[in-house]
Amino acid sequence: MRTAAIGKTIDFAQSTTAFANDGNVQTVVAELTALTAAGARSLVSAAAAEAHLRSTLNDILNAGLGTYTGTSVNRVFNCTDPSFNRTNRSTGSITITSVTLNANGATFTGNGSFSLTESGITFREDFSIIGNGNTVDFSGALNGIIDASAYADGVFQGSDSSSYTGILDGNSLTIITPARLNVDFGFVVCDLSGSTLALSK
Repeated sequence: MRTAAIGKTIDFAQSTTAFANDGNVQTVVAELTALTAAGARSLVSAAAAEAHLRSTLNDILNAGLGTYTGTSVNRVFNCTDPSFNRTNRSTGSITITSVTLNANGATFTGNGSFSLTESGITFREDFSIIGNGNTVDFSGALNGIIDASAYADGVFQGSDSSSYTGILDGNSLTIITPARLNVDFGFVVCDLSGSTLALSK
């Protein structure tokens, strides 16, 4: 079929109605489909084509549902007291709980938790990804707002929200939050690198 298609052209820069009534389009579709086991077929309706495309895209996007596990890495640096400079590496998971298809891709929701133990204290961050601002386009690019609550040995320490970007690629999920400079913790001022979360199913 690939060889048979050489030299044939179709004009896609026309209205849906004009495309459906284009004799050249009808001829090319009939000639090429005649080479398949099912035999020659006519052009399907625009509504049927759109429904099939939406169904296919929905299947692709819904494949992103599920739990991804991995690591989160961030740096605390340029602290006014250098003893607070460090690199944090925590482990955990994020679960994408719903995906809703739209014209540009989809919106999605999810949640997760990451933790690490340092000097006998377990630090945990719980994440929530909610709202229509969290999007994934058809290339797998992510962006939105992630809400986080921090705990030390189960005691609530505070909460914050951050923008993020990322990529959903098959069974791999990457989320990156931006750097923040001159963050005042009350007892020390530091720069934060932002976090890179690398996860997979």
